[in-house]
Amino acid sequence: MIREEKRTVLVTVVLVLLAAGLCCNRPPFVEEYYRYSLDDKVLSPYGAMYQVDREQCCLAEIDPDSRVAIEYGSLTSEGFSIKLHMISNNQMTFRTVAFAREHDEYVWIGEAETHYSGLVYVDPNEGHLKEHLSILCNEREFDNSGPLGLHISYYGPNETISIFPTCEEALSLIEVWGTENAADDDD
Repeated sequence: MIREEKRTVLVTVVLVLLAAGLCCNRPPFVEEYYRYSLDDKVLSPYGAMYQVDREQCCLAEIDPDSRVAIEYGSLTSEGFSIKLHMISNNQMTFRTVAFAREHDEYVWIGEAETHYSGLVYVDPNEGHLKEHLSILCNEREFDNSGPLGLHISYYGPNETISIFPTCEEALSLIEVWGTENAADDDD
């Protein structure tokens, strides 16, 4: 009898651990996991990302050809229900959009995007790095969200660019880099 109870407890523990592993562990976000396109029906509940005042948040338009991965909030996560991780068609822009579920809809709560120029430079302390611009706009705090509000940072060797550019400067850089990368794609 005791042996049967131990077996039942062991089976229950294994099933709970297996279930926890399946619902909480997500694969790393590498290119093959970006399996959805923006027009995929599975993304239709997240239309709030198109309602955001992108200009006010200093966010670039979303590349309609982006590929998307979905990250579901775990039972222990606080503040977000879903994150959409996007990679642009030219793989020069990465974006994460966070949503909180409120009642029967998903509400946009923050977005982070990183734009790469294509330039690789050498930093004497950190080695080879890619020049990029990071933009963060959060309305609410959530797991690993960073600070509330708008934050823009430049990482690169160009000393004429402020490490904290204005929104206008950032959008200008994004436009220039996009044009340069499009020209490189044509070569």
